[in-house]
Amino acid sequence: MKLTVIGRPGKVIERGDVALVAMRSEKAPSLPKGVPAPPAPQADYMVLVGMKQWRKVAAALAADPADKVIMEGYPTVQPEFAGVTVYATSATTTGIQAGKRAAQTATTKHMTISSACFYARITLNRPCQTSGDLLS
Repeated sequence: MKLTVIGRPGKVIERGDVALVAMRSEKAPSLPKGVPAPPAPQADYMVLVGMKQWRKVAAALAADPADKVIMEGYPTVQPEFAGVTVYATSATTTGIQAGKRAAQTATTKHMTISSACFYARITLNRPCQTSGDLLS
């Protein structure tokens, strides 16, 4: 089973190789028809994240106050914590993901132009040095 937690973190405690990230859901999401509303919409989560992953996430969150953390992991119930404890397998932010998508789009665009140049050289027997050459 995997649980995904998305939002702004509350208190963060860094201990050695792990960061303990407190999060709280304040309201229940819209649920499909027929699914009853949870009895208490508020829930507490304690996410344990490796410091290597947390440093990247913390820097992104500090740079953008509107950014949200996205953490996935294995959920458990611990007697010493009243909420859900999540052992994170991955941690990122919406901003980091958006940057990766933008980089991927730029790479794909470059690859498409390169493929078109290859086609122009091989099939049409004409050189292609810039993307403007493809339009002529």
